[in-house]
Amino acid sequence: MKIKIFITLIIISVIFYGCSSSKEIDKKSQSSQEIQTSEKPKEIEKPKIEFDINSNLKNLYAIAESSISLQGNNYSADLEIKIADDDSISIIVTGAFGMTYGKVYSTQKLFVLLNAFAGKIYTGNPQSKQLTEFIGTDLSISNLIDIFKAKLLFDPNQYKFVESKNDENKFEYINDKLQDNVILDQYQRIKAYSRKDNGQDIFRVNYFYTSASKNNFNTLKSLKLFIPQAKSSLELNFESYNILTDLKTPFSFKIPKNATIEKFD
Repeated sequence: MKIKIFITLIIISVIFYGCSSSKEIDKKSQSSQEIQTSEKPKEIEKPKIEFDINSNLKNLYAIAESSISLQGNNYSADLEIKIADDDSISIIVTGAFGMTYGKVYSTQKLFVLLNAFAGKIYTGNPQSKQLTEFIGTDLSISNLIDIFKAKLLFDPNQYKFVESKNDENKFEYINDKLQDNVILDQYQRIKAYSRKDNGQDIFRVNYFYTSASKNNFNTLKSLKLFIPQAKSSLELNFESYNILTDLKTPFSFKIPKNATIEKFD
């Protein structure tokens, strides 16, 4: 039983791992850069990120299988994921014979984790310091949803063009904590996205996306996360996606009557 509880916590924490809050735009820096650019001699125009059709992608339903390697031990589980617009997500983790290990439901203001075997609920604001310490990582719901929907994690203007190759353009974003690289196809859709910490080799995560025609959405195909110092890794492979055009009822789960609730402020 403890192993199944452990698997749920590991999967939930590593899915969020590396998803830091990142939508802030440094307007002062951007304005300064525009002034400096205007003073330079005219250069050959480099590709810019101008997208995207996925901005109209609202609700998703996905099925994935996971494999975890943790210090020489291997585990596996299945995931059912539902996303409503840009503000809520649910994840159900199951094992052999469809047995539920755990459930997660989160909005921008409420996070709920069910430990199915212990009958225990952990809940609080996703920004709660106590909750993030318990999960083991920051909980950025908007970034996590963007990853599933093949959206950039920063404003497009903050990415720097690196190179073009085979009708694909590579861009990068670097700050004092993170180094992101993104490859866009000829339709300005994300083909691959990678993130790592800047300098300490604490983690590396790679996201790979499905191919799509010009007027269709693309979605996350696989996720591979490595934590070298812990000799650990997680791989998620997505088997299917459905675009939900209508969500009439919320998909938060019912809390069992006999559940013990632990709240994080």
